[in-house]
Amino acid sequence: MNDVRWSDSELRKYIDDEANLGWFSDASDREAERVAFRREVRVVLVPVVQGAMLKTIGVVTNPEGLTLVCADLVDDLRYRAAVRRWVLICDEPWAYLASWLGTEIEKAYKATAGKKRPSDKVLKDIERANQ
Repeated sequence: MNDVRWSDSELRKYIDDEANLGWFSDASDREAERVAFRREVRVVLVPVVQGAMLKTIGVVTNPEGLTLVCADLVDDLRYRAAVRRWVLICDEPWAYLASWLGTEIEKAYKATAGKKRPSDKVLKDIERANQ
């Protein structure tokens, strides 16, 4: 197993290559790079984001889920030119990705945590009926 981490330049190249894929591009040859990117995210970003989420909102997050969300965010960069440009020119792209991933996870948490679901009323009714 290769323990050499991606450099900032390699991350920038990956992001640029992914952003330049078109609708009709053959992305099958990119699978090895995507697997390598997800591995890097799991090792480099996930521990940072997990610690931040535990500290800021008090939740434990799943490493594989964080990895998938990060890959999804990077995939969205092809449609978010301003953010993509900043990742490409900023001094610390890994730190920026960690911050962005953390921000997106916090937004998702705040949008769903404590929200009433339709099933909550049904469950409460069942609980009352069993008392």
